[in-house]
Amino acid sequence: LLALPGLGLAALAWFTFREPRTGRAADADGIREAARLSASSVLDDSTPHPSVKDVCVTLWGNVTFRHLLLSWSVMSFFGWGVAQWKPAFFIRSYGLDTGEVGTWFAVTYGLAGFIGTYWGGELASRCAAQNERLQLKAMAVAFAFFAVISAGIYISSSPFWAFVLMGLSLLGVYTTYGPLFATIQTLVPPRMRAS
Repeated sequence: LLALPGLGLAALAWFTFREPRTGRAADADGIREAARLSASSVLDDSTPHPSVKDVCVTLWGNVTFRHLLLSWSVMSFFGWGVAQWKPAFFIRSYGLDTGEVGTWFAVTYGLAGFIGTYWGGELASRCAAQNERLQLKAMAVAFAFFAVISAGIYISSSPFWAFVLMGLSLLGVYTTYGPLFATIQTLVPPRMRAS
């Protein structure tokens, strides 16, 4: 039952999305294999699919991927660490019970996640298509800006404004998801993208 929405979205994607860009790498020192692949070899099913090991070796050999992995790991480590502590903060600071906190968190994370992920992908596609460097710079600015906003959560005198600030900071974080994962897709040849 939990998989049904995902399967529905997968079917929608299958019938509505265009094939992503092929034949280019995101950075100059990156993977040259993608440039050498012709459209016919990309679509040729007789070419063996690369193994997971091949994909991992290719990604690890790319400087851009290693930098993205390191920065995303550090952000996730601290971000999810703070997220585990936030419910206790709201309960202790504002006297909310667990049901209220759970409801507010579900709404805040749900709306910010949905809107931010969509908005980030849409902005990247409209304003910086084919320009991953600009997308990555915008992501860095977004993280810095929304980190400052998130500090306001802990000094707010009202739980309402604390949740508003939390929603804004989460919106900023989630806007980076689409461009980040799309950039990683450009770092490997087309045959490796599914892996």
